[in-house]
Amino acid sequence: MPINWQDKEVADRLLAAIIGSFDNKINCTEVARLYGKDATYNAIENFLRKPKRVATQLKAEANAEKGTVASPAKRASPTKKSGGGVKTGRVEKKAPTTPRKEVKVEEVEESVEYEEAVDGVEGDINEFI
Repeated sequence: MPINWQDKEVADRLLAAIIGSFDNKINCTEVARLYGKDATYNAIENFLRKPKRVATQLKAEANAEKGTVASPAKRASPTKKSGGGVKTGRVEKKAPTTPRKEVKVEEVEESVEYEEAVDGVEGDINEFI
């Protein structure tokens, strides 16, 4: 059953468990200084009497059980990474299975006519515009 953290009894038990984890040793002077707002050593000590008693009971119960803390259930089998697919939100293209044909590039000889036409034109191109 899940814990209802909004319940006052649950909050009191949590405080008692925290106090118990420190072996019931709380620096009430420091707590009063940190809390502020007219909190005194005596006020803090008086307030913590009941949680300290509960902490002692909780420690006795826990020591009697000698059990370990329950951990979340583990997965049945580890997850396997897929080779392809989506990485960081982008779709990756798969590598082609067949090799590509390479296109041969033939060198085109410059035509002699073009060179003759260019050599025949003298002057600035802006003159023609």
